Amino acid sequence: MEIDSLRRHLAGWHDVDYAEYLLAISIGLVTPEQSFQTDVKWVFWSNNVVENKLRELLDDLVKLGFLEKNNDLQYRYNLDWDINKIE
Repeated sequence: MEIDSLRRHLAGWHDVDYAEYLLAISIGLVTPEQSFQTDVKWVFWSNNVVENKLRELLDDLVKLGFLEKNNDLQYRYNLDWDINKIE
């Protein structure tokens, strides 16, 4: 069984709303069949408990070093990530 990973989904830079969508897919909140544009974009473009928690999780993954975040509020997987180097 192949499991989609956030690492693969965020291999390149993505805006915060789409990064939240990819995180939501990775943890099963939405399915890949649910279109970002037509089905669930409203979740990531409004102030609600799901969007807020996904943003918090992304930022926690940045603090952990698993993701990188740039000044344009885009996220991507940190190529230097190594779980054996966490403190």
